[in-house]
Formats: sequence, C-alpha cells, structure tokens
Amino acid sequence: MLEATSSVTLKLLKKLLAQEIKAYNNSKNDLFVLQALEAKYTMLRQKLLCDSLRVGMGTDHWEGLTETERQQKLSMLDNQALEQIKMGEHRERRCRL
Repeated sequence: MLEATSSVTLKLLKKLLAQEIKAYNNSKNDLFVLQALEAKYTMLRQKLLCDSLRVGMGTDHWEGLTETERQQKLSMLDNQALEQIKMGEHRERRCRL
C-alpha cells in the first residue's frame, strides 16, 4: 500500500513539475526557474515520502527511530522514487519515437 501511494504521489508531482516548467518555458531565467522548481518539488517529495514512512511504520515506531535511521530510510525511499521517475521519463521518450 505504501508503494502504491508513493507511486501515485510521484506521478502527481511529476505532472505538476512538468506543468510549471511549461509555464515558465519562455522565461529569460529558465535555468534559475528550473532549479527553483526542482528544489521545491524535491522538498515536497521528501515530505510526502517521510509522511508515508511514518504512516506505514506507525507513528510510535517512527518516532522511536533515531534521526540518522529516519534519514537513512527516507534516503533509500527517495532514491527509489527518483529511479521510478527516471524510468517513467525513458518510457515516455520511447513512446514518442
């Protein structure tokens, strides 16, 4: 269930990011805007993943972990999420060809 929720959340984040990039596509500060959007959605993605971990593990168990353990779990899940996003981007490119 956690994996399905994360997948839906990541798809939504990816769609939102794509929409915002298109909106600013003609901006003189494309690189600056892109970096700002990436930072914004990285923080949002990590917050959602953290909440997913807390719910999946149970709040008591989550709070019983050390900060280092929480960061390790979040980092692992975030890396998996980034891999899924990249795989989805590759599939989309292949479909367009």
